[in-house]
Amino acid sequence: METFRKLKKIIKAEILFWQIIGLALLLTSCEKNSTSKALAIHSDLKTVEKTAVQKYKPSSAFNTYWYAGEAEISSYKLEQARYGEIREGTAVLVYVTEDFLPDAQVKADTRNPKNSPVLKLNATKNFNTGVYPYSIMQSTFYPVSNNKHALKVSSSMQEWCGHVYTQLNNRAQFEIMSHSYFEGEADENFKLDKAILENELWTKLRINPKSLPTGHLKMIPSFEYTRLKHKTIKAYEAFVTLKGNIYTILGRTLSGKTTLLKTIAGLLTPDKGEIKFEDKDFLKVPVWERNIAMVYQQFINYPHLNVFENVAFPLKQRKVDINEINDLVLKSLKSVGLEGYEKRKIQELSGGQQQRVSLARSLVKNAKILLLDEPLVNLDYKLREQLREEFKNIFSQGLSEESIVIFSTTDPREAMELNGEVIVLDEGKVLQVGPAKEIFENPKTLKVAEISNDPPMNILKTNIDSNKIKFEGIEIDIPNHLSNIKDKNFNLGIRASDIELSDKGFEFEVELAEISGSETLLHLARGSAKIITSIEEVMNFNIHDKVKNDFNIDKLYAFEANGILASSPFGGSYV
Repeated sequence: METFRKLKKIIKAEILFWQIIGLALLLTSCEKNSTSKALAIHSDLKTVEKTAVQKYKPSSAFNTYWYAGEAEISSYKLEQARYGEIREGTAVLVYVTEDFLPDAQVKADTRNPKNSPVLKLNATKNFNTGVYPYSIMQSTFYPVSNNKHALKVSSSMQEWCGHVYTQLNNRAQFEIMSHSYFEGEADENFKLDKAILENELWTKLRINPKSLPTGHLKMIPSFEYTRLKHKTIKAYEAFVTLKGNIYTILGRTLSGKTTLLKTIAGLLTPDKGEIKFEDKDFLKVPVWERNIAMVYQQFINYPHLNVFENVAFPLKQRKVDINEINDLVLKSLKSVGLEGYEKRKIQELSGGQQQRVSLARSLVKNAKILLLDEPLVNLDYKLREQLREEFKNIFSQGLSEESIVIFSTTDPREAMELNGEVIVLDEGKVLQVGPAKEIFENPKTLKVAEISNDPPMNILKTNIDSNKIKFEGIEIDIPNHLSNIKDKNFNLGIRASDIELSDKGFEFEVELAEISGSETLLHLARGSAKIITSIEEVMNFNIHDKVKNDFNIDKLYAFEANGILASSPFGGSYV
């Protein structure tokens, strides 16, 4: 999780090209396919751009990241369907902010308040068909305000068959210019009423993921899709959903996690307040109609039934057809890695396998809401690690796209690995809500920083004097990202992993040494300053031993006296 700091820094990730919307790119050959009717074309589709949409207000973290005069460049391994086979290749996404002239439809040479700031995406794909190379490049100029459609989109495709170029200019209407070597597509110039552009979704995602459109929409497919499938460039009817609704409630013991889940399930009735789901007052919905499944901390299975019978139990209660029960149970067991265990007795299973049975029984109900109340807390360390890695895959295979997973835990690692929306809860109060990455990088308060880290983030009372951070006889240079700190006194935050043993460091005294797996945690003291540092190997220390530690200044956090985040290494601030 490192913010891009250098121009043209490349982040390499071996990932497959995931789709934002459900438009499949099943590509055709060079020969034009005039008979395909995968999408119905409507000549009367009209969509008016909603200019009244609220203008997006970038956060300080957004501005720090995107207006540093740098580009974000990501590359990934491409698997592209072409000519009936999957072709391997490479793809690159280049994001950069620019000043744009909407009238002239070009990049501005100089900055001017009248210009339109855009987040531009240059997306390239290169692969070999087995006969010849294929190259695709699309450029999208999307306003940072996030309240209008893309100001300009261009697409260029080159192959052995020829060259195709398409450009869209956003004026009173969408103005389309197209050049192609195909008969009937060459030198086209026409206008379209405005609608959502698939091309703009990528930039919209980077600005504010929560603003992605869902439901029944009129959408113009990407130029890549329309040209490779030889589809007319028009707005088509589409239904869009966002898959992967995983919410993690992160909080310490007695924070209210179990109480909240039981309230959602209908096992507890709140004294006041409301719960809304699908625009309904959930508290007025009878428990038996809420379509909820729940997995508890304890392994709740029926000891007199085998694995198959345990999973099938809720289906039999519903009087589901026996043949359907068999198919559903086998599918559910396969999703949790228990294929072939159907006839096993519960007593013959390990703790992890028993919890999988409980999970499979919940999944087989195909409930709209799946509640998991610290399902790994009673497992040993090795099993917790194993299931933690598998849960996301289990949820994606065993649940429908409409299902919601609410997972409670005290372990920050579980929250981060599930990688959904995280709700930080403390003493019944919600402290912060956001993507796991945002919670980790930019905790809103001291309390959030402590809860979302294991071990808790080190917090030190410090002051600034002579351009140095000082505490307990220690002087540390002020890093660039903390240069905005105004107050002389503030709380310094640093993770245990960002403090390391060093002969050139500052001396601390060992108060406690813990061995956790292959890691050593040292509890250290220097005057009133208390810190924890983690060492990625097993080492022996005695109480009162003297050790020297160095601080990674590029990973320092600053919190105001009231506990609010003032500055983070990732550009975050809530001041």
